[in-house]
Amino acid sequence: MISVARATFCVLLLVSFVLALPGLADEIRKGGFASAVGEFYRLRSIEKSEPRKLWKSTLDDAVKATAAGDNKTAEAMFRKALKIARDNQLPPAKSILALDGLSNLCLKAHRCSEAEAFLKSKLMLLPSDSSLYAGQLVPTTLALGLTYRCLNKKELAIKQFRLVLDLEQKSRVTRYSRIAAFRLAESYQSVGDQKRQEVTCRWFLQVLNQPETQDDVMFWTCRMLGDICLGKREFKEAERLFEQCLQMPADTKGLSFKDQIAILRLLGDCYLLQGRLVEAEDCYRKGLARAGSRKDLIELSCGLQLGLADVLTATQKYEESELLYKKALADLSVLPGQNDRVLAEQMQRYAKLLKVTGRKREYDNLQQKRLKMLRRAALNSGKR
Repeated sequence: MISVARATFCVLLLVSFVLALPGLADEIRKGGFASAVGEFYRLRSIEKSEPRKLWKSTLDDAVKATAAGDNKTAEAMFRKALKIARDNQLPPAKSILALDGLSNLCLKAHRCSEAEAFLKSKLMLLPSDSSLYAGQLVPTTLALGLTYRCLNKKELAIKQFRLVLDLEQKSRVTRYSRIAAFRLAESYQSVGDQKRQEVTCRWFLQVLNQPETQDDVMFWTCRMLGDICLGKREFKEAERLFEQCLQMPADTKGLSFKDQIAILRLLGDCYLLQGRLVEAEDCYRKGLARAGSRKDLIELSCGLQLGLADVLTATQKYEESELLYKKALADLSVLPGQNDRVLAEQMQRYAKLLKVTGRKREYDNLQQKRLKMLRRAALNSGKR
């Protein structure tokens, strides 16, 4: 049983508190203590509901501003909603919604460091064992992985993408696994781990991908694995993967006109390395016809021209091949950001034509030019 002294103290404490509220003070003075207690709880209920109403109206304003494209106002409103939620110790869901809005705005503006902080704060409010927030844990983890990629924190990105896959495997859901696996393969590529990159691509295509799925994620995964196979001289599989890319509809979301042309160049390279010159020539000519004279495709066109020139050299059509070599090398030399090493490597292809046609002086001059470029490239690399 509660002691008389403790009960008296509680009553006095309650009375001293309610006296501070004007509406209750009147009730106390009139002698209606029971009525005053009821009024106290009614006012406390209103007091607690006010921050919630203010939070909701603020968040609504933020959402409306986002929809209207007024990101500055939206960010200010999301920040205000977050402050209201924190200052008034509202349920975690209130802070989560505000943090979600802020992280999305920062990612759109490429303010990745700020997005990272907001996403980490959100994850701290998302316990992994809570079914209430289970639907948000995986996409938030994925978003943090993408943010780390933006910040070039490659190992941290890999960790997050693997976590997405682990979480969805445990729940037997694969809603985000496809994009996580693709980004994981990309991340392995960026750290030079080709073995894990290949394993991830194959797992994606064998386990996650549905045969009827035709989207940009499948396209880029097939291309990525095709590049690996081509480098390992596994031509049949590379050919199959590149052909699969070409079967994608031209209007596939996330793909551009340029992406399909690039596959024609890769497929042409695959045929050329196998000595299948007729098929290689067909791919290169198709690619050049599609690229036309578009300035935004000059670099890609140069690759197609060099490939076609290699085919024509192999079939002893030297006049046309020389024109193609000269045009491609001239275009490459004036491309912004072009470096001496890459250009020197491509010049070696033209040097082979000069050698097989017995033009020794021109061949020697070109090789001297190449060596100077390679030395300059090495010197510039050492200065960085």
